[in-house]
Amino acid sequence: MNDPLGLTALPNLHPAVVHFPIALLVTAAVVDLLALAVRRQRWWLDRTAVLLYFAGAAGAGATYLTGRQAEDSLINVPPSVQPLIAQHADWALRTLLFFALLALARIFLLWFSSRHQRPLATPVRLVALALGAVGVWLLVETADRGGALVYRHRVAVAAVNATEPGTPPTRPPVTGAGGGRTHLQLLADGSLRWIPAPEDSDAIGTVLVPTPGASGAAVRVRSGDGRGLTLDVDGSTVLVLPGSFGDLQVEVLTDLSGFSGNFGLAHHVTAVNDFGVFVVASPGQSSLSQRTPKEDQVLDMSPSVSLASPVQLSISVSSGHLKGMVDGKTVAHGHRTQGKPGPIGLLFEGKGVVRLFSLTAVPLAGNHAL
Repeated sequence: MNDPLGLTALPNLHPAVVHFPIALLVTAAVVDLLALAVRRQRWWLDRTAVLLYFAGAAGAGATYLTGRQAEDSLINVPPSVQPLIAQHADWALRTLLFFALLALARIFLLWFSSRHQRPLATPVRLVALALGAVGVWLLVETADRGGALVYRHRVAVAAVNATEPGTPPTRPPVTGAGGGRTHLQLLADGSLRWIPAPEDSDAIGTVLVPTPGASGAAVRVRSGDGRGLTLDVDGSTVLVLPGSFGDLQVEVLTDLSGFSGNFGLAHHVTAVNDFGVFVVASPGQSSLSQRTPKEDQVLDMSPSVSLASPVQLSISVSSGHLKGMVDGKTVAHGHRTQGKPGPIGLLFEGKGVVRLFSLTAVPLAGNHAL
């Protein structure tokens, strides 16, 4: 679209609103300092500070919400950047909650002072100023992490998101030892990578192992036809890879066009009915959930997802932030504190043919164990 004002250059609303609460809240702290320094006409400085804190807290709320929208609009974010985005979001939430409480406290103090016709005592002003300084520190920490994402890691910069939505990134071929077959690889950074060959008939039981209590017979390898590893699915099971991960990102390139049912990326698997999972259903629905023996807790879901063929499905788990992605775009975003490290795997619930082209698991911030 042609926009003479250049408004369409913004990738989202977050950069348009983020500077307003910073300016308002820093100015509020400065006004508190002025009110402490002067001896006369403090009442209008107090009212100005309260107004600035209220407007700044409201602006911080808008900034946080647009930041969530901006985070979910990013495409093909490198796994190494996901923990940094999570940290920025966590600091932003701390900042928002702190200033919301501070604004409420200042409104109450102003009301109390006006009702009893008593100016705020110097010790109260000192405490208010100290709290404002703490808030400014929170702002600096949050802004520093946001700036690093843009200027150091080029998040939301056009060059990073050059890949068109729906186009899975290409990956170099990997050749294993013997007979041209490919095998599960452990890379130097702790990542697991598997690019299966069509003739990997022993993949079930060697690379993908049924979770104790799961039915391994639900998935069988079909003879190779030159298009990735072909799996015949009839039933429900969870197949896990060797190793154990904490925070991580899992990506699988697959073809689900011949499959009817649920296919998912499971993480922190402790039992056949105890794990987190990002599930896509053959009609095009997706969900992030935590399955336990007692319940299936849905963290977030998307009613309509385009499943191209092949499709890249990913799940990122970083500091309690969970994202389910289709072709690099976030379609489900939830929050849950994860337990101890555990295996990752694939969930099959349905019937039909699933083709696997590649599977990668990348530990985030060094949180992996083998």
